[in-house]
Amino acid sequence: MKKFFWVLGAIVTVVLLFLAINWYQNRQNLNDMIARSSEVPKWTADTKALVTKKNFEQNSISRVKADGQKIDPANVSSIVIPGLRGAWSVNHQTKQASFGTNWVPQGVTESGNQYFISLYDGDHKRDSIIVIIHKKSRTYEKTLILGSKSHVGGITYDQERQRLWWADDHKKDAAGIAYTSQATIDSYDARKVKGAIAFTRISIPWYTRTSTIQYYKNQLIVGIYRPGKPGPLMVMPTDQTTGLPDARISTVVDGVDLTSRKQLVKRLLAENVLSKISIDDPNTQGVAVTGKSGLTLISSSEGIENSMIQVKQPNQKFGTGFRLDKETVGDHTITMPPSIEQISVYSDHLSAIFESGAKKYREVDALFGRPIITDRIMILKIQDVQPKKTGHH
Repeated sequence: MKKFFWVLGAIVTVVLLFLAINWYQNRQNLNDMIARSSEVPKWTADTKALVTKKNFEQNSISRVKADGQKIDPANVSSIVIPGLRGAWSVNHQTKQASFGTNWVPQGVTESGNQYFISLYDGDHKRDSIIVIIHKKSRTYEKTLILGSKSHVGGITYDQERQRLWWADDHKKDAAGIAYTSQATIDSYDARKVKGAIAFTRISIPWYTRTSTIQYYKNQLIVGIYRPGKPGPLMVMPTDQTTGLPDARISTVVDGVDLTSRKQLVKRLLAENVLSKISIDDPNTQGVAVTGKSGLTLISSSEGIENSMIQVKQPNQKFGTGFRLDKETVGDHTITMPPSIEQISVYSDHLSAIFESGAKKYREVDALFGRPIITDRIMILKIQDVQPKKTGHH
């Protein structure tokens, strides 16, 4: 009996030693992913990758499928997301320069020359930022400091007016959206300003936290993230000349019982603040709209499981009759790595970002190994992810 307990104790000791060594190695690897403020020039973002290109290909690209069929890895390109190891902003309270290492990617959009990626501070101390990447050189250009700690769940670009929009939700007055011009972006230099870029904010007091926004043909498409529950997808018409939503977007709730969703929607539609509203799929993270018919791609996250992008065709109805009908394009689904956020469609490619590279997520379950870390913009060719055509014999 003594021998049995001795053997059992030896086994337990070996197992505990193995777990301790494994935990230590994982902790060291995770610590190596955190930059020091002295390593990153002030008012900029770190540009180093968290994982190797080989790791990214084996763990992230290998998961990409279109309708269950793997996509040729050679057709998938990528760009490292700046700031995941650390980036400068300002402390929200003191407005002094502050270096953060827990930035969480949320939105991605693009112009002809640049990628824009929004990130919020997972420590909730610093103002949110947008990092800019030059598309041709695929290198980091600069950081835009925003004027709040907003979750910046969505970001979109009006190509016609060269205007960048982002979700700017505040606790004090619920949801909001903000915008600035490309000219303002081009002239902005955080090293000189030492604070937020100039922008205009539009309050949406009848809305809650914004998970995604998309500008498409003089319309702002706005979605809400509701874990496990359907979230509304709303279409706001914008002025044909200015590209801005009706000013009543901020005042239409006067006299409306906000506890009555039916009454609120009726008022918003009657005032033409909304032209369409649909109950979408749960866990919606991003929306991208493209083409003449408004083909809509919706990204949804399932935690540590693979993410999905569904391709849907909107009907042409207005008001509450508006729907996204996936059957019209053959129930087309793209499988992606875990923790997808927003997606962007431009020209011949689809771009997606993931929040798994953020410190608050990559350090989950460090005892038994890291979760999948996708620290890059993943760029797919549209031809590889579009619905497959079937012929009749």
